[in-house]
Amino acid sequence: MRYCDQRWRLLLPPGTVVVDAGRRDLALRELRELPPGTPVALLGRRLRPLARRAGVRPQVEYVALPSLAAPLAVTQVTVPALRWTARMLTVPSGVTLWHAPMWAAVRLVRAAPGLLRFAPTGDRLLVGATHTPTRPARPAGLVDQGDVPDKPGRDHDNNSLINEKGGRKSGEKGGGRRD
Repeated sequence: MRYCDQRWRLLLPPGTVVVDAGRRDLALRELRELPPGTPVALLGRRLRPLARRAGVRPQVEYVALPSLAAPLAVTQVTVPALRWTARMLTVPSGVTLWHAPMWAAVRLVRAAPGLLRFAPTGDRLLVGATHTPTRPARPAGLVDQGDVPDKPGRDHDNNSLINEKGGRKSGEKGGGRRD
């Protein structure tokens, strides 16, 4: 585990499986091997796409500033929490060369706290559970029909060119006789 400071574990429910998302392929394999309903915590960056691919239902997401290895702040990714954290940000003491650009970034984040969710710094912690199937498995031998309508003549969602009588819709061009 590359995260030396483990205080962020206090945010996890008991029995949570922690998965480091540094190597996506290994993390995906590990998540897919877990039984449905297992509480999991993903650590790293860009965790929502990984959670979606692995079938993890996100419950809460945190951002650790500057990182999970040595966090100064761990904030839930919600508008009120990000707003509070943005008000507490400041430029670290001792910064001289980069003070002006850092102060501009702090003022920008204070004006739009939602930007913290996309900050180029900070690790993410996504807490959720592996997906529990809600639909029963399809019996063997059945084929998925895709978007084939139940009533062929009344398929308005599919923009079909066939009307109820099997001909073309009125106003459509095409070969053949008109009655």
